[in-house]
Amino acid sequence: GIPLSVGDRIMLSTRSIHRSKNIWRHPAGPDAFVPERFLEDDKNYPPQALMTFGGGLRRCYGSNLAQFHVKLFIVRTMQTL
Repeated sequence: GIPLSVGDRIMLSTRSIHRSKNIWRHPAGPDAFVPERFLEDDKNYPPQALMTFGGGLRRCYGSNLAQFHVKLFIVRTMQTL
């Protein structure tokens, strides 16, 4: 490992995490469009593996609003069908 001192900053590469073959173990690969991998019954990945809006103190301020709008869009679309 790498020795750390008090006050050292650690930065994570969300791009590397989102494209890691060790986390997203699907035969088609991590870049394949496979929405089934996010179903409740098939959560074979750690919750920290998907950081769409970042995390911690620097998490995106608009994440709750964005998630609300996606849900609203789905509901309104289903109502018009």
